[in-house]
Amino acid sequence: IEATIIYNEPFYEFFKIINLSELTNQEVQKLLLQLDQGNEDKTIQKIIDHQPGRIETLRILTSGIPRTIVLLYEIFIDNKNGESFLDLEQLLDRVTPLYKHRMDDLAANQQEIIDTIALNWDAIATKDIARLTRLESKVISAQLNLLEKNGLVIKKTTSTKNHLYQIKERFF
Repeated sequence: IEATIIYNEPFYEFFKIINLSELTNQEVQKLLLQLDQGNEDKTIQKIIDHQPGRIETLRILTSGIPRTIVLLYEIFIDNKNGESFLDLEQLLDRVTPLYKHRMDDLAANQQEIIDTIALNWDAIATKDIARLTRLESKVISAQLNLLEKNGLVIKKTTSTKNHLYQIKERFF
């Protein structure tokens, strides 16, 4: 993905990138029901009727990312009477290799910044990242701009010039 936004890379602006926003609870249910159309057991409808919190809990934890929701569907089908904790464990097992590969592709400073942000559930300020990583604020700001451009972090604007940063995909 980075090769499509860096000027001197061969695939710079070669692909049109479409960013999908996070899904709401209703959109997640609609997506899961659509995926479940061929299933004679109507597993998703049963979960929506009898365990609606199971879907909403995992939607919140996954930030409503469509790709992760599709993985959730597979887990719901495999684990019809399961618990949210077991669903979460299975989901983490499936996405860990993807996120490990993405983390390995980052520069050392970026890995350290991502790790610091990820360990903070709430959004975190640049000065706090600097304090925890012992990197200069200007280095962190430059890396945060790249990470935001690459879709790994989101910037939460505040009423001051000091913005807050959060991991876009919470499982990452």
